[in-house]
Amino acid sequence: MNAVARMIDDREYCPNIIQQIRAAKNALQSLESEILRGHIRGCVKKAFQSKDAFETNDKIEEILELINR
Repeated sequence: MNAVARMIDDREYCPNIIQQIRAAKNALQSLESEILRGHIRGCVKKAFQSKDAFETNDKIEEILELINR
């Protein structure tokens, strides 16, 4: 985000700023997906393996909430 702020301060060409913003958004979306995958493969899998119905349900609700945001 600092790079985008600098570009704005430097009055760079608007399409270049937009391109930089889109690149940052895509990078954050990729990172978000990787973190979610890791959470599902780790914490959620562990909850299901525990056979604790409350813990399993909590993880399901957690994932649904994240997806719906």
